[in-house]
Amino acid sequence: MAELFERYGTDAEAIAGFIAAGPDVVLPHAGYSVRELQFLIRDEAVEHPDDLLLRRTTLAVSGELSLDMMDAVLDLLAQEKRWTMAQRASERDRFLTLLTGRHGVDQDMLSVRNEPRSTECDTTAKSG
Repeated sequence: MAELFERYGTDAEAIAGFIAAGPDVVLPHAGYSVRELQFLIRDEAVEHPDDLLLRRTTLAVSGELSLDMMDAVLDLLAQEKRWTMAQRASERDRFLTLLTGRHGVDQDMLSVRNEPRSTECDTTAKSG
């Protein structure tokens, strides 16, 4: 609950209740779960991956967004929004183009983040 409160403030209680109301699955980034992101998609009127990954979570800002996590979020969005495979592919291309153009982060950089960091690297990254 503390992690949810840190992320969402007073909305944490509603999110925690939603998570507890059904079976949940951990995503490639262990700090987030399917039910947590489902809540955000439904409650925050998320329409595109950037709505969720750049504005509603800290994944991209913190440098913790990986290609695996991006694809898992796209799968979840496709399910929630009832996208076709073509729509999902289009949204994936759109998001990667946006990341590269605005933030200088490309698919190769995201792919490298699929590998877990060493403890030393993670400690250094957090300490600045």
